[in-house]
Amino acid sequence: TYGRDNPADGAGQPRLASIALIFTDLDLNELSTFEQLIRPDGWEMTPEATAVNGLTTERLLAEGQPVAHALEVFADAIDTGRAFFAYNAAHDLKIMRGELRRAGLADRYEVTKRTCVMRAARTCRRTSASPSVVLPEPLSPISASASPCLSSSEVSRTALTMPRQARS
Repeated sequence: TYGRDNPADGAGQPRLASIALIFTDLDLNELSTFEQLIRPDGWEMTPEATAVNGLTTERLLAEGQPVAHALEVFADAIDTGRAFFAYNAAHDLKIMRGELRRAGLADRYEVTKRTCVMRAARTCRRTSASPSVVLPEPLSPISASASPCLSSSEVSRTALTMPRQARS
């Protein structure tokens, strides 16, 4: 069954049904995107998952691609130093770890630079001087030379970006 105590590639863990990545530069300018539906290989979408994401096994079989290319794009992004930003990043990254392991690849857990925008939002504070959201320093997704404040619309966009970390 699904849960924290079960390995990412364990029975009952969620499978990757779709992936959407936005690659940006340090100023969050969009450089490219990658989107792919994943063709099931020995698994089916559950009615509960379909109720959440609208994806059916039939659609994924008809329109999906093998998971290998999506894993290659994701692994290359992590291996070249890009950081991963997502709302509930732990959930998304656990799914990716499971798929990488099932494919016989390193799961990249130890090397994935990540920020969970959901957790960051919980620790953000609003100041009277600025209505912008201020991300705490350890979670700041942008280099120190960039503005430390992100508007709420930028935080939503950041949830889908993978900007390259600043090199020191």
